[in-house]
Amino acid sequence: MTPVQIPIDRLSPEALDGLIEEFVTRDGTDYGLKEQTVEDKKHTILRQLRRGEVVVVFDQESESCDIVTKLRSQSAIRCHVSGGPIVHSIKQEGPPP
Repeated sequence: MTPVQIPIDRLSPEALDGLIEEFVTRDGTDYGLKEQTVEDKKHTILRQLRRGEVVVVFDQESESCDIVTKLRSQSAIRCHVSGGPIVHSIKQEGPPP
């Protein structure tokens, strides 16, 4: 079964915050050379979600959500379904406004 994209406005603020926090605290997530706090990372991901640069996907088989880049969402979805690793690399932005 192919994962489906979930619009962020369909998630409660608490669920979205929890998903973003889980995402930014995973091992293997790369934010570049400059160290950022968890809150800075969360703000970066939230901005990217609102801009549509990254999207939330739900895999019905594993009953899990993930955040993937929009440009790579199709290939990331295929990797996720096949059980292959997904390497997260989110572009670094300046500090949150």
